[in-house]
Amino acid sequence: MRLSHNDYLKIAFPFIVSTVTQPLLGAVDTAVVGQLGMAELIGGVAIGTVIMNTLYWLFGFFRVSTTGQSAIALGKNDVQEQASSLLRPFMLALIVGLFFILMQPLIWQGAMLIISPEESVAVHAKTYFGIMIYGAPFVLLNYVLIGWLMGQAKAKATLFTQVFGNVLNIVLDIVFVYYFDLGVAGVAYASLIAQVTTFAIGTYLVINTSKFSLREHISMVKMSRADLGVIMSSNMDLLLRTVCILVFFNMMARVGSSSVQMFWQQTLS
Repeated sequence: MRLSHNDYLKIAFPFIVSTVTQPLLGAVDTAVVGQLGMAELIGGVAIGTVIMNTLYWLFGFFRVSTTGQSAIALGKNDVQEQASSLLRPFMLALIVGLFFILMQPLIWQGAMLIISPEESVAVHAKTYFGIMIYGAPFVLLNYVLIGWLMGQAKAKATLFTQVFGNVLNIVLDIVFVYYFDLGVAGVAYASLIAQVTTFAIGTYLVINTSKFSLREHISMVKMSRADLGVIMSSNMDLLLRTVCILVFFNMMARVGSSSVQMFWQQTLS
């Protein structure tokens, strides 16, 4: 069966949306806090967003690789392989997400050594980071769920999940910040709730669209060292690519920081 350009677009568009969703949450948080008119709040949210997005970028391969494995299993019409293409990366993403939570003190200290913000900004950044880090398992699991659904050609389901999560985040940002006056903590809680809700919707869609029973296949799926090695080896190129991109962006930011500062000084003077 030959696929038309429209068929490709139907699959690619939700993938693009899911890629920009996580940075968009941070951008919305920054925009809402920006309306409060305090530079320290804006800087704190911006730094917290950079830290979280860096972590998620490093493991963005969960979505990409799961999509590929899910599509291969669908093409083979292999129900057991479809279950494995979901459950294996799901378990690995859960482990990585929980590891982030356990290692949050070291992650925070490492980020502060690199960024070195002012104390007034660091206080708000720590508040934001301290809340958002608990969304790490849900974000990584969402990568797997959305990737699997896209591999199963469930474009509308993935698009609905992403759009609903973004809209919910915006609404909660406004409510928590403007009505409950929660400030930085408010936008962090809004994003966290949106991430958990997106995970719940994704789980519901997977359960209701899959051709297999998760309960029956969970016990059948094994995560041996060989299986883990296959998953990591297939994703290593994507991980190295992401690391190189992040290093490049950080280098350019350092090189260009003085130029940006001079530009703003000239603009504001």
